[in-house]
Amino acid sequence: MNKFAHFFLLSLLLLTSTWVAQAQTPATTLESMLIDFWPDYDQPNVLILLTGTLPNGAALPAEVTIPLPEGAIVNVVARISAAGEMIDDVVYTTEGDQLRMTVPESRFRVEYYVPYSVDGDTRSYTFTWLSSTSVNAMSTAVQQPVAATEMVTQPTAVNVSPNSSDGFTYHTLPDQAVPGGQPFTVGFSYTMSNPQLSVENPPIPSSSLLPNTTAASAPVPSGTDNGGSSINWLLYLSVAAIVVAAVALTWVIATQRTASSSKTRKPQAIHPQTTKSSGSRATKGGAKRFCHECGNALSTHDQFCRNCGTAVKKN
Repeated sequence: MNKFAHFFLLSLLLLTSTWVAQAQTPATTLESMLIDFWPDYDQPNVLILLTGTLPNGAALPAEVTIPLPEGAIVNVVARISAAGEMIDDVVYTTEGDQLRMTVPESRFRVEYYVPYSVDGDTRSYTFTWLSSTSVNAMSTAVQQPVAATEMVTQPTAVNVSPNSSDGFTYHTLPDQAVPGGQPFTVGFSYTMSNPQLSVENPPIPSSSLLPNTTAASAPVPSGTDNGGSSINWLLYLSVAAIVVAAVALTWVIATQRTASSSKTRKPQAIHPQTTKSSGSRATKGGAKRFCHECGNALSTHDQFCRNCGTAVKKN
């Protein structure tokens, strides 16, 4: 492989590595995290909706890590476009009690279900957020099930009122900053004498009371993309660059091998030489004879060259 090919492939691989590194810039801070708790909404458990916002000027795409409670079943991981559309084409993985995702937008949504505790007619749940990622403004609200009574929250809600757009009553808790490594806990309980899911008697499409969440409050059915584009174009570009580098390397190696195998040895010139054989006697007049084709020495009576088989010319 020549020096140019080495330089080209090395440059391409270094560029690809840079793209991959840039494609996953870890987010150490979130500007805001809005958490909605919807118990007994469409399943007999708690639907938790987290809407996060990255700080202004954050490098995109960004790698965001979200803590997952024990027993969580992920329903949706989506990005929120500038137009407020939720598109669940985000690449993510779950490892133990963490969900790691790469988001190409400054806003994102994570939804999952968790079980609550049941004691007679009382249902309760305690949520704990513990992450190395700092949150400048953590906001929470609990949607009261349609058949629930005597709902209590911890900390105590600063506002309890129905939402005119969907008919649900929301218990809004006080906002606060949550530094990385510091736990944040929310708890609630309520009484339900007659079990009933809220969507069995659905109101107008639901919406949270939290600010700036109206366009992205309703849960997204799993598996839909709302017309979303392809997954993270930078990742696609990085993969494509790696494939191109591999193909180029394979082609160069194959070309070099083909060129090497096609080389043949140049025929060596055969020069007249005198042997000490008794068949190489001088002709009349004292001169020796040689093959006019290859130059091999001939004996007096040779009619064909012993070396190449050419018929000997008569003098």
